[in-house]
Amino acid sequence: MSFFQDTAMVYDTVGATIQTIERLAPEAVAAVAKGRVNMCLQLTAPDAAITIYGKNRPPNIEYGPTTGKANLTITMSADLFHEILLQRQSIGDAFKAGHVKIKGPIFKLMTMGKIIEAGQKYYPDILTEKGYVV
Repeated sequence: MSFFQDTAMVYDTVGATIQTIERLAPEAVAAVAKGRVNMCLQLTAPDAAITIYGKNRPPNIEYGPTTGKANLTITMSADLFHEILLQRQSIGDAFKAGHVKIKGPIFKLMTMGKIIEAGQKYYPDILTEKGYVV
């Protein structure tokens, strides 16, 4: 059974995690900026998109269909991203198994590492605060 009931739940939980990262771990967003990459995390089932515009100064984050151009798009199911943030699944293993699709310069993917690490730190607590069973 899918964890996410709808797109609004994705933005409520994952969006809150990204906002927490911006506030408490700005170095993670700065890593995307340092890599000069506009990165879109495209989630499916339910569909959601989070784009970090690292080429902008300061970087900004957009939730929903992107209005700009991402030069790196990472696509996976919302449930897989949930499992990655809970450290139940490795993004590397998921990529090797074909569950994560990358469009754009794969070497820029390393900029996502800091976001994932910070997300893994804050996501479980955010779920708990919002009343979700982890």
